Amino acid sequence: MATPHLTRQDLESQIQRLGRHTRRMVAVYGTGEAAQIPLEGKGMVEVIPVRSELELRAQLPPVTEAPYRAYLVPFAGVLPADVGGRFIDSGRIARIGPAAKLKARTGVAVLPEDAAQLRLASYMLRAGNPRTNYSAGTQSLSPDRLVEIWLRTDYQLPIDEGLAPDALLAFCAVDPRGPEFVAEMETPSAEGVKAEVDSYFRRVHGEAAAVIWDRWCAGRGSELMAFAIVAEALVSSDFSQQLPVWSPLKLKALGLVLSASETVERTKDLGQLARPAVSWLRSNSPESIPALLQAAEDQIAGEHLDEFLIQSTRLPRAWKLRLKALGEALGAVASEPTRKNLDAAISVRQHLEKHDRFLREETVLLNKHTEMALRIAAWLTARPDQKIEMAPSSYSDVELLGTWYAEEGGYLDWARRAARREKAEELRSGIALLLDAADREREDLDRRFAAALSEWIAAGRPQQNVLPIDQAMSRVAARFLEQDPERKLLILLMDGMAWAQAVELLKSMGEAKHWGPLVWHRVGKNRVGRGHYPAMIAALPTVTEVSRAAFFAGAVPKNGSVLNTSKDDERLATNKALQPFFESHVKPKLFLRGDGHTADGGLSSQALHAIQSSKEQRLVGIVVNAIDSSLKGDSQQESSWTVESIRSLPQILDEARESGRHILLAADHGHVPSDRLQRLEGRVTNKPRYRKWEGEGDSLLPGERKFSGPGVYLEKGAEAVVLLEHDGVRYGGAAHAGEHGGAALAEVIAPCVLLGWQDDLLEKQDGDLALQGLSVPDWWTLSLPEDQEILRTEQAPKRKRKGKDILEGQTALPGIQPAAPAPEASPPSSRRKEPIAADLLPEFYECEMLKARASSAAERRKVVQAVHFLHQRGNAAPSEAFASHLGIPGFQASSYVGKLQGVLNLDGFEVLRFDRTHKQVFLNVETLEQQFDVKL
Repeated sequence: MATPHLTRQDLESQIQRLGRHTRRMVAVYGTGEAAQIPLEGKGMVEVIPVRSELELRAQLPPVTEAPYRAYLVPFAGVLPADVGGRFIDSGRIARIGPAAKLKARTGVAVLPEDAAQLRLASYMLRAGNPRTNYSAGTQSLSPDRLVEIWLRTDYQLPIDEGLAPDALLAFCAVDPRGPEFVAEMETPSAEGVKAEVDSYFRRVHGEAAAVIWDRWCAGRGSELMAFAIVAEALVSSDFSQQLPVWSPLKLKALGLVLSASETVERTKDLGQLARPAVSWLRSNSPESIPALLQAAEDQIAGEHLDEFLIQSTRLPRAWKLRLKALGEALGAVASEPTRKNLDAAISVRQHLEKHDRFLREETVLLNKHTEMALRIAAWLTARPDQKIEMAPSSYSDVELLGTWYAEEGGYLDWARRAARREKAEELRSGIALLLDAADREREDLDRRFAAALSEWIAAGRPQQNVLPIDQAMSRVAARFLEQDPERKLLILLMDGMAWAQAVELLKSMGEAKHWGPLVWHRVGKNRVGRGHYPAMIAALPTVTEVSRAAFFAGAVPKNGSVLNTSKDDERLATNKALQPFFESHVKPKLFLRGDGHTADGGLSSQALHAIQSSKEQRLVGIVVNAIDSSLKGDSQQESSWTVESIRSLPQILDEARESGRHILLAADHGHVPSDRLQRLEGRVTNKPRYRKWEGEGDSLLPGERKFSGPGVYLEKGAEAVVLLEHDGVRYGGAAHAGEHGGAALAEVIAPCVLLGWQDDLLEKQDGDLALQGLSVPDWWTLSLPEDQEILRTEQAPKRKRKGKDILEGQTALPGIQPAAPAPEASPPSSRRKEPIAADLLPEFYECEMLKARASSAAERRKVVQAVHFLHQRGNAAPSEAFASHLGIPGFQASSYVGKLQGVLNLDGFEVLRFDRTHKQVFLNVETLEQQFDVKL
């Protein structure tokens, strides 16, 4: 038997014994390297290997000296008496056995009859093993634990307190050293080790782990992982009944020959391990996943398994199948917009969200686009604009559709533009059908609005329920300032901003800066119409030179006058409605593009100083051209309008708040995107959306409408102007990203919203300055009430215009001129008008427990409204919809739910819950009924 080779670690226990004896030398059976080993409190111990007794004697120190030494001798037994008396144990040669050596390497005591008896122990203790440290990390060392720490140390298997089969599967998929391991185990020093390791896997972790280990040893771990990814989808579907036929062929191709029952069991085992194994890879080897997924796809190439593989949450093929299913579901809604089809489309989209690819960076835009498509499907299903009460006025649609557009139309146009940009082949046809349906409906709305707009102008522009842009300063800005001498205002005019951009900006302002619309708009004489925001009507044609001049001057420019936007500051300074708020030597200051911003798009020092100025400068204006400038760019670019995307906006909001200025966010006009504009054949003009009426020999083509009268600017010598009436056509030339000048809703109904910031103290002092929630349509959040019927009102009968103004090519279409509402008529809305709180849930409202928990009637009303809203939506709703319906800013949803929980959540029972991750609010009706002893 070869003399054992000893390491520094092996000698440690014998070295420590020297510190407890008067003698300072020890003899140890074995070979090793000369070394210096520290002995605590004593100094260094010199390790001296010798080849014989003679060499030992030669290496002994003089009798008068007593250094600490450890001699490694190649023989066992006891040293001769004349020498042994100088050693501890009277010269008995110490032997360091396998158990002691394992303890030295692992730090854990080992019983001789235990782990030290494994062939693996001898292999670990072999001479020439470069590893001397196998930290156990436990208090005992069993045979199984010895296998684990060896695999962890020498092969980096993911083992801590044990080995999970899913981690083993993942490891074996990406580690290629299996064949090298097998080759090493065939060397003489490793005889019997592999059998012990194989037994460990089968005995401790089961047959599935044994199969995984076996395939790793064969160098086929990645193939087995790919098989597991496929099996994951198949074993959870109806295909599981076909596994006895399909699995043996696949496993045999991987080099596994099993019995029929074993084949099915291993397939199921591997299918169950796939998800946690992929999760392990995502954390430890994410770069390997695409190749493994492709390998899985290759294993099933040519097989007709789509109906089963769609269940996979990771296969690329399953992702495409889910996209295709979504496209088909959206197409079904386009063909038949029923609640059943909408719910089916929502379910398919939720299925898509569960695929791993949904959260990848490269699918962010696709996910946004499909969400927008689903919102369009919800709008087609709900169609709140069709629930309009008819009345005799010929211009009713200016008021009703104008209000609808300010509240909901911007969301719809935002969704249409985003969905139109999705180019995925699997979705293309379904989204195209959906957009075709929505575009047709929107064109009809535009035509109705344009026809009514002509009637509204002919009637002298009645202003009770709408806001002509030239009246915005007097009816909003001036009225706001005159109500309190302490108020200051910043007019923030976003050139060319349509409601589609405004709703996106307003949402971002709330989330990023806690700014939002003021309750002021809905109070008493401040109200314009019955909507959340005024329906502000731009001057015609809807171009900057005309409509912005009307906004700042308080009057539409005179026909034939020379228009120049550089004079807008003079127009604001001479606006009569604003004169009462300034001393004679002070004029309201307007900063145009050149003086309001620096070269890099930031706020200029002059504009900053004006915002921070004293009370004598109560009104300041700034024009921001970011949106209008983007319209001149490439139509292929996709813009996102947030606080951060407009460079000066964060500073504007911060400085306005710091100086106590509220903001009137407005636009001079909107625009239509170019993504669906088609050239109107038969006309040649250098204006994309309007043209001069050429007089007696002129005629109108379908899609054109003639305007003249109050609120319409005409070029010198012109009798009228012709505007395109919907967002589907343009005059010749290459389109920019967006165009304006026409009479479509998106161009004419311009945003005009007073904004403030969250300030509880300010709200208590002046309730008009409290924030109201954004008007978010139910269909936008996909939270239509469960029992809502989809109503389809018939269009009003066709009526001819009175007088001589009916022009060739301008025949009214069905429904193009519906009657106006009676004074009490409501604008179209996706929301149903709800009764007062006491009538919503009367039993709950009157129950004694609620009265005891909610100290005031106002608090009780809020609780009942929240419970009723959630109950009508299946006891769950997005926080955005929850906040909108309860009239609070979206960023306050969490804190508002917290206050309601203080009333509803009794004794630790969770009636109301807010999911911050998914931004959802949940109601547990059963718990509420038990705790409050009511029946909803």
